[in-house]
Amino acid sequence: MIFAAANTGVAEPLLRHLVDEVCRAMRQLEAAGSVLANVPIAINVSPREMAQLAVDDIVLGMLKTRGIAPARLQIEITEEVALDTHATRSRLSALSAAGVTIVVDDFGVGYSSLASLRSEYVRQVKIDRSFILGLAASPGNVVLVDSIVQLGRSLNIQVVAEGVETQEELDVLRTLGCTLVQGYHLARPAPLPDMTAWAEARARSAAIISASGASPA
Repeated sequence: MIFAAANTGVAEPLLRHLVDEVCRAMRQLEAAGSVLANVPIAINVSPREMAQLAVDDIVLGMLKTRGIAPARLQIEITEEVALDTHATRSRLSALSAAGVTIVVDDFGVGYSSLASLRSEYVRQVKIDRSFILGLAASPGNVVLVDSIVQLGRSLNIQVVAEGVETQEELDVLRTLGCTLVQGYHLARPAPLPDMTAWAEARARSAAIISASGASPA
């Protein structure tokens, strides 16, 4: 779709629309008093978009127009984008300086994994799900994931594990000190109202467990 959008000249309007929809969702969460009201929302920006569009001006301009704090938005990029052209690095630096969190997605499968962490604007990395699948039964992947978590801690970079689909995988990640995870074991993609209801149900459950003095599962 990104390729088609670029070839038909609608890549910039599409990006503006996406950021605008994210801003609207943030406002809806605020108005509803949701437990997700202050949770950052991430959008993916492709290498083509980052290279060809003034992503920093577009994103920061939309956030200002909608009155949304930049810190509430995350921009997810691939590893090679973090080390791309000077223009791309300049755009990422501008976004980071304004408060937008730059996230390296699918970390560990690109050709520039470690080098991308040297970028001053990268604040979070997401370990590719190929390292998480069957983690409990893969000593090699446990070592690799542990190394990434420790490296992230040393560089003050948040580490997120992608593709968590079983309790066993979650347990290993907790043991390794990886506290940020995403995957079908926790929740599946859903419309905003459904996600809000899911989050509020979990918050109520946690409150009940806390009040009872029991330990969460």
